[in-house]
Amino acid sequence: MSVKVRGNSEKYLSYKFAFNRINKAIEAQFPLEAIAIEESVMTDRFLSFANYYDAEFPLRTTLGQVAPKVAKICKQVGDLEGKGLAERASEWAKSRNQVLHSIAKSTPGTGPTLRSDTFLRTACGVADAGKL
Repeated sequence: MSVKVRGNSEKYLSYKFAFNRINKAIEAQFPLEAIAIEESVMTDRFLSFANYYDAEFPLRTTLGQVAPKVAKICKQVGDLEGKGLAERASEWAKSRNQVLHSIAKSTPGTGPTLRSDTFLRTACGVADAGKL
């Protein structure tokens, strides 16, 4: 079914789709899909916020790059709730990196960073936490 949209309604529809996919992916225990979409949404929102304050980040900027800048901006404008959100997102990005690389990446001659029996549980936890 096609939906006619005006203004920034297309953005709303893309977010509606994204949040639906996040929830379905977590429910189906496909946390990496949820994590990827969560990072995309967070990065998009933080880039929009930072660039509103003339940060001039390019679209390819990562969550790990933009979240600390957003925290700094929020502190400067007295938005302590926004500062806290940006700091939590920055910490979440570290967990995201650990999970994404832990399934197979390791030092030569050793097993993966996370054993397979704990990987799914850990990744699902990171996906749930990404719902900030």
